[in-house]
Amino acid sequence: MNRSIGDNISSLRRAKGLRQRDLGDLCGMADSRIGEYERDEHIPTKATLERIAKGLGVTVEVLLRGTEEETI
Repeated sequence: MNRSIGDNISSLRRAKGLRQRDLGDLCGMADSRIGEYERDEHIPTKATLERIAKGLGVTVEVLLRGTEEETI
């Protein structure tokens, strides 16, 4: 079963021990926006995916796949 981008963001964020607020700070966006992406209420743009991936220390590909086999 394919997981959503929101599920992947949430899973990777939790694996790194980050709160939504922490990830928001790392990405320069509000924690409420991170929550909206995690709940799939909004689909992040490519630029936003890049910011979130950078904040999590992973590539966009890893963010989309939901696995952390490859980090930057």
